[in-house]
This record gives sequence, structure tokens and C-alpha cells, in this order.
Amino acid sequence: MIIDSHAHYASRSFESAARYLGWNGKGYTMEEGDREQILEAMAAAGIGCSIEPGVDMASNGEILRLCAKY
Repeated sequence: MIIDSHAHYASRSFESAARYLGWNGKGYTMEEGDREQILEAMAAAGIGCSIEPGVDMASNGEILRLCAKY
């Protein structure tokens, strides 16, 4: 299992399209998507866990919401 060791997916910047590095089975590709698309792509690529540091009470609440959903 691959673990994303530090991320900020609760950030508002992931509410709209963002660029990220993807994997198509043969090599890395530059992809674009919102938070949901990125998290789904991570799961499909075998990334089973992401460590999401909270930075304030609001982001902690968003992190808990994301944890419940994914």
C-alpha cells in the first residue's frame, strides 16, 4: 500500500479544478480535477491512506467530513 505522507486536501483550493500528478499504468501524467476526482484517482492507483494535518478548527472539521466520506 502507498501512503500519501502529507497533504492538504481539505484546503479550499481543491474545491475547484487543480493539477496533480497521475499514473496511467505506464507512466506519470499531468491530470486535472477537483478534490473528489483526485481522491478517487488516488484510491484507484492503490494509495490507501493520506495523512492530512489540521491547521485550525475549521480545517479539522473538513478533514473529519472527508474521512467519513472516503
